[in-house]
Amino acid sequence: DKLSQAPEGDAPVGGSACFQRLLGAARQVAMSDVPLLLLGESGTGKEVLARYAHELSPFSKGPLVSINCGALPGELLESELFGHERGAFTGATNARVGKIASAASGTLFLDEVGEMTPSCQTRFLRVLQTGEIQRVGSDRTTYVKFRLIAATNQDLRARIEQGLFREDLYYRLAVVPLTLPTLAERGDDILLLAQHFLCEYARSQRRAPPRLAADARRALVAHGWPGNVRELENAMRRALVFATGDSVALEHLPPELGGARLLDAPGPREGRFAG
Repeated sequence: DKLSQAPEGDAPVGGSACFQRLLGAARQVAMSDVPLLLLGESGTGKEVLARYAHELSPFSKGPLVSINCGALPGELLESELFGHERGAFTGATNARVGKIASAASGTLFLDEVGEMTPSCQTRFLRVLQTGEIQRVGSDRTTYVKFRLIAATNQDLRARIEQGLFREDLYYRLAVVPLTLPTLAERGDDILLLAQHFLCEYARSQRRAPPRLAADARRALVAHGWPGNVRELENAMRRALVFATGDSVALEHLPPELGGARLLDAPGPREGRFAG
């Protein structure tokens, strides 16, 4: 049964032709030290693929250090990436090692790299050109060797035209660009991934994983999955909460897939919590 063939751990799950081609390309790139740029919609699994490439690479004995460039304002992002000296800015009461230095001999994963501020882009481009970093508030440079993987769900070429992203940095990042397919494009992987997530979360709850009933399978395949793999994962987490038996049926899925709404779900029996 294909649904029983989901790999363990962080290995990407999927048997569709387009996804297998992607994994094949990722395996080839992983063995080199060139930057890898992962493109695709939000929720398609870019971070999972980044971890996969790191684990197969010559840098796998080093750490995988991740940072979300869209989650931090400009000055704070520079401090997080490059580190800072004590007193470099208000609130810098202690010196701090940055993410780039922490990724030495390992991999630096820049998620949402399209959100990086122009100032930070300029500083990071110099790192890629020279391998040298300077902490915020310091004149001293140090050399760092690391593998770079970046990811974005944005059109970086469009951002270049808008003056929001440096073209020279883009070409440094996009030595090997790989585009992740949407979940809707992956066909049978929908059911494979659904069963994988059920097994993962059931294992964490020390219960037997339920099977997918026929009506649930039909609903999963028919859905458009605008949130991609992340949406599917959350749907399976929800289903496991409401499926107390040995199968997940349509009623256990989220309302947008045809499942019951929470307000329609049966409540506790009257007097259950009475003193």
